[in-house]
Amino acid sequence: MARLFWPLLPLLCDLIYGSLTTPDLLQRVLQPNDSVRPPTGSSSALPNNTSDSGQTQKPVAHAAADSENSLGLGISSSSTETLVEFPESLGNQSVCETEHCYELARAMAMAMNTSINPCDDFYEYACGNWTSYNPMPDDQSSWDNFQVVAQKLTKQLREVLERDDPNDLSTARRKARTFYKACLDMDRMDTLGTWPLIKLLQSTLNGWPVLMADWNVAKFDWLSTIRRTKKYGFGLFLEWVGAGDPENPKKNMVHFVEGSLGMSSRKYYFANHSEFVRTAYKGLMRDLIVLLRDDSSHISAENMTLVQKDADDVYEFESFLAEVTRTEEDRRNLSLSLNKMTLEEFHTRCLNSSISLRDLMDYMSSIMPNATLKALVTKDLLINVGNPDYFLKVHQKLAEYSRDPKKQRVVANYIGWRLTMEFSAKMTQKLRDVVEAFSQSVDGSKKEPERWKICANKANSVMNTAVGSLYVKNYFNESSKAKIAGLVKDLREAFSNIIEKADWMDETTRTRAFTKLDSMYEYIGYADYIIDDVARLDKEYDHLDFGPDHVYNCISINKFSVESNMKDLLKKNNRSLDEALSPADVNAFYDPANNIIAFVAGILQFPFYDASRPEYLNYAGIGAIIGHEITHGFDDQGSLFDADGKFFDWWSSESRARYTHKAHGLVSKYNNYTLPEGSVNGYLTLGENIADCGGVKEAFNAYQLYSSRKGVVEPLLPGFEGYTTEQLFFLGVAQGWCGSEREKTTRNLLLTASHSPKMFRVIGPLSSMPQFAESYQCPLGSRMNPELKAAVW
Repeated sequence: MARLFWPLLPLLCDLIYGSLTTPDLLQRVLQPNDSVRPPTGSSSALPNNTSDSGQTQKPVAHAAADSENSLGLGISSSSTETLVEFPESLGNQSVCETEHCYELARAMAMAMNTSINPCDDFYEYACGNWTSYNPMPDDQSSWDNFQVVAQKLTKQLREVLERDDPNDLSTARRKARTFYKACLDMDRMDTLGTWPLIKLLQSTLNGWPVLMADWNVAKFDWLSTIRRTKKYGFGLFLEWVGAGDPENPKKNMVHFVEGSLGMSSRKYYFANHSEFVRTAYKGLMRDLIVLLRDDSSHISAENMTLVQKDADDVYEFESFLAEVTRTEEDRRNLSLSLNKMTLEEFHTRCLNSSISLRDLMDYMSSIMPNATLKALVTKDLLINVGNPDYFLKVHQKLAEYSRDPKKQRVVANYIGWRLTMEFSAKMTQKLRDVVEAFSQSVDGSKKEPERWKICANKANSVMNTAVGSLYVKNYFNESSKAKIAGLVKDLREAFSNIIEKADWMDETTRTRAFTKLDSMYEYIGYADYIIDDVARLDKEYDHLDFGPDHVYNCISINKFSVESNMKDLLKKNNRSLDEALSPADVNAFYDPANNIIAFVAGILQFPFYDASRPEYLNYAGIGAIIGHEITHGFDDQGSLFDADGKFFDWWSSESRARYTHKAHGLVSKYNNYTLPEGSVNGYLTLGENIADCGGVKEAFNAYQLYSSRKGVVEPLLPGFEGYTTEQLFFLGVAQGWCGSEREKTTRNLLLTASHSPKMFRVIGPLSSMPQFAESYQCPLGSRMNPELKAAVW
């Protein structure tokens, strides 16, 4: 199972710190505990487009549009022809005449809006017609290249999960198919009804007060309850995990972290723009309680008043918890989350108002799955406390509430609510409908995804390597691994050259930067063992068993994940992401604790990579992604980790000061970007903006290295004879981010996401590059060629 990395703990919503895309909005708002992979969700898409109306009438201009052509582009059947004005042919470069190149050219042309001056808004120029030919499906809150490929991949997972393969002796893959099958069985879920949740609430809480007329407060003790709920992934007021020691990344240690919130971000509780989220969340709470009290949803006015009072009290208590958690901006300051102390010191400093030291030690020991781990729990155990002030204030509040039976009821109701949130969507259709209505209210989607999509993605989430092995065996092009390794080599050299030319770095810091770059590990495609070593794959899930009931399977996953995480405390870290990443994912990552860049199998395909197209488009696609992840190792957070993944400022004070000054310039630049839904937060998105800007620059320079090494000028695409290869490179970069989002999704992402909106992932980096301005001949002072070009690398 996935190992937690210390830099992630303040965030608790992404698996790897430097992921390329933003998690799905519902995951961000509800934050389900059993999801271990960073969900897909806000990135890019190359579409399909048209024809030229100019001098050369190629097949690209009039090719019939299919609902799904050979490139996997979701072109509407109504897209028969679009006229695009191209520059006059330069006449001195060959043109690719293959059928594949015609398809590529047509897709590129159809996305464009050439009525726009590329020097004013290159995103609109490159992507202005994309949404016309790629309408967003009703079950999506955003739609782009990543989502298009993810939909294709989900269909492939459905095929392999539903296939009965008697020759496959892997128990892990068999368990994945069992999980998927149970997830599909909605009739059985309705037959079981709400009993599994009621039983869980009874065993952990002695019943949920809001559902009971005779709940006995004398039988409730919050610590005893948390001791039971922690085994299902809910430590809440005393949440802790095993994760890497930031100062010694080869070892793991206990980290006490802020408990998750019902809505993932504190901003949803207080921001003016999030009133619609709060309203939907309160409605979700009320509607689920009513359904659990009476499946017919009929409830007396008197009882409804009591339900509303309990729900309001729970929300008020959770708002307090949100208020004492850190903001996303504060969580970016990693040094705030490094507070090492002994268990006894933690108790004295933060917890002594509510529990004894012996209570704390007994609580931890009760969670440990074996005697060896239990023996670790002593008063002298060195731990890290992510936010001491959070624990101090929460436990002062718990001490206050413990003296008042009415307030004890509030705490019990809150714990019951969190368990209900977790498992409601795994039970009856009525409960699932309530959760889906909430989702649509929050993200603007219009339809629930088909059940097989939900189940295929869920199986991939909880059994990432087992399901990933099915994908790799059946669909992955093995030749991609070696070719991507070649691109990575060029991107490394390009970034090395950038370091060499950085005149603001002193030589000592420069040498250390080279060492870190040279030490960066690569994960490409998948870990070999998931194909070659079935015994190891099966052992990974040896203690996980599934049956025919989906909700019980999900409960088993939570317990398995907690136990696996505890066992990590005894393991030595070997700079590996083998068990953490999902090969059947469409994303890329950088992990600072291991200094690893990762490009999983799912992303190594069109439109990000295509062995049959000109290489300038591959450098613009997967090349910019590779550069993005390399740059994460040197962004404002990644640069605080050395070559071995140790949290250590290896910079000289002078170079760090110059770096910070350059970063401030980038913050100011992105702060000025606005949409109708709100403004970009330049600081919250700083790390991703640094990576975006550096990634495109490195990819451009890497392609120059490639061209020089090969000594050939690659052919242009048909219909694009008036463009240069440099112009097509930048067009390829921009079209990687074509896409659209629901208005509510955009509003929420502007508030909480670490990535800038799609259009600014194009405008921001390209307007910082003199090479772009020179390529498109943009006058100095135009939007795409500002006089001051903010960039770090």
